[in-house]
Parts: sequence; C-alpha cells; structure tokens
Amino acid sequence: MTCVLVGLSLAACGSHSTSRARTSTHATQVNGVTVTVNAEAAAMLPARYKSGLQLVTSAPYTPFEVYGPGKTLTGLDIDMGNAIAATLGTKATWTSVPFEGVVGGLAAHKYDFGLADYGATDARLRALDFVTYFQQGDALIVPKGNPGHIQGMQSMCGKKLLVEAGVSPESFVSPTQKLCADSGKPAVSVTFLPSQASLLLGLQSKQGDATILTYPAAKALESSSQRSEVSMVPLPPSMPGGIVPKYIGVALAKNQTPLRDAVAAALRSMLAHGTITQIFRKYGLQELVTPTIHVNEVLSPSPAFPSDATAG
Repeated sequence: MTCVLVGLSLAACGSHSTSRARTSTHATQVNGVTVTVNAEAAAMLPARYKSGLQLVTSAPYTPFEVYGPGKTLTGLDIDMGNAIAATLGTKATWTSVPFEGVVGGLAAHKYDFGLADYGATDARLRALDFVTYFQQGDALIVPKGNPGHIQGMQSMCGKKLLVEAGVSPESFVSPTQKLCADSGKPAVSVTFLPSQASLLLGLQSKQGDATILTYPAAKALESSSQRSEVSMVPLPPSMPGGIVPKYIGVALAKNQTPLRDAVAAALRSMLAHGTITQIFRKYGLQELVTPTIHVNEVLSPSPAFPSDATAG
C-alpha cells in the first residue's frame, strides 16, 4: 500500500489553522489549480474528519491514479480528492489497494471515501453511496494489428475478453453477453486480471482478443509508450465518450450521510467556481464534466445499445 499526505499551506497548519481553514478566503494549490475553502461545506464536515480524510484509490490506472517519483500518487482522481479535501478545509491521506478491495475497505470503514474511476451502478448502490461529477463510457482495446478482427461489441461473441477484477459486469460484460445471446452467437469468454498493467500485458502475450478500459484510460493509452503495441477500437458515433456511459465520482459507505453531504456541498462549490473543469482540462477531459452534481443517481443506459453495425 502507498500513502501520500497532501495538506494545506504551512500557514494553515500552524496555531491559527482551525479558524483560517474554515474561511472562504483561504486558498491552496492542487496541481496548479487554485482551490478555495468553502465555509458552508467546511461547516458541514463532521468534527472527526476536520483533522484529515483517509482516501482510497487503486493505482496504477492512467490517467486517474499513477505513481510518480518516489511512489507518489498523482493523476486526475488524486487531484480531485485533494481538491475536495482543500475545499472542506482539511487534508487528504491516500492509500492504494487492488481495485476489487475498494468496496470492502470502504464498507469496513478503513477509508472515508474512495476515488478510483468508480462508477455508480444499481449493484454498487446497494453497498455504497455515490456523489458523482462526470460521466464516461468504456472502450475496447486490442493487440497490435487486431488479430481477432474486433470491430465492435458483437465481434466479441465467442472471443476472449480480459477484464480488471472488481469491474462491474453492468458496465460492459453483461450487455455484451445479452447481445451475443440475442443474436444466437456464443458467449464471451471472460478472464479477470488484477490491474490495468496486467490487462495490457495479457493482450501482448495473447491471453485475450481484447480488453475493456474506460474511455479516458483508453484515450490516455493512445498517447502512451504502449501505443505501438495496442490500439482502441473506434467508438460508435452515437457514443463518443465510450460505450455504456456511467456517472463517476466519489464512493462512500452507506452510513456516512453527513460526510456524503459535505462532500456533495464541496463538489457543488467546485463546479460553480470552475474548479472541476480546470482540473479535468489538465487531462484533456473537460467535456466529461456533468453540469450537475448527482447523489446516488445511475445514468440510464442507452436504449440503442450498439452492435458492430453501428460501431466505428
């Protein structure tokens, strides 16, 4: 596990930190973006969290959470978590765990909330609360040369798909299996692997015909050093942000309503002041920010789930 402490400025950590951290004039820098404490949101934060928030993520997953020099956590989720903490007048301490361990860690109260490119689905809402601020879909990634001739979702029928452990089947696997069954084709063979790195290595070693990544991760891969080894299957024109889009954001245990409401208030302030858009712009993903902060809402699936005929 990796822990990274991100605090406010030294002035806010001295003897006057309690009074200053709750004023609307105190500001700090999060990866070059100015973040101001919101007094109303900070006042909503329960007392037990005012000394700091324990946040969980699952690195590496580019561009959301990656390791920098000295195993320092960086990325879009890290920036957002640090900005939420700063808006609430406190600081964030980060822990990275395998993706499938995020839910259990939150439910066991090992962490206060999580940011791991985590989407709100009906199944997850039975165990967690979500406060979301952007939406994204999925994309298929294939090995160099696309030897499996994958053109879209229906091409996966009877083929081998590599999936990161902990990914919700509602996102891609279940709809694709239904598409195959409805068309009388064999089911997709699914293999679960522990990380984004293992998925890409699995493709290169011919363990599967394709893998599934979120659209931002697939977009980041297009400009990475592995671009020559793998490529993204073109998305349907009707779904430029990815197949099966979901609302994405902060995940919390179900019985943390006061903390959830404080986080929601912080995110509404960040949205109104353009802070969320500024952070997303650093990663070229500003178009994914939603105009509203959603609490425990699931994005309705597209009524026209794409087949290969509508993809690309």
